Amino acid sequence: MADFATEATLAQHPEYYVEPQPEHAYTLRRHKVQEDFWEKLKVDPDFVRRSIDSWTIDSLTLHRDMQALLARVDAQDQNVAMLEGQVQQAKFYTVGFYLLVLPWLAYVSWRLR
Repeated sequence: MADFATEATLAQHPEYYVEPQPEHAYTLRRHKVQEDFWEKLKVDPDFVRRSIDSWTIDSLTLHRDMQALLARVDAQDQNVAMLEGQVQQAKFYTVGFYLLVLPWLAYVSWRLR
């Protein structure tokens, strides 16, 4: 039914008709690579084992790299927390200085006049 509708549409509007094009060279190469892969798969079972081993090694390497990256991020978070603690401590000492030492110095300078 759809083919009949398409043919009828093309008969009414011939400007929409597009000549079929030969396949692109990349597509042909891709099909050839896929065929080579399946041929090797049929002939050489070691090829499958080597492929799986390389995929496993790649995934383990990726996992190890991710763990190292996460450890670095955790270390950076700890550094940030330590710096935030130091900033809070500096604020505390600054406020303490202004509230305790400056009034005492003002009192001493007033008494020494």
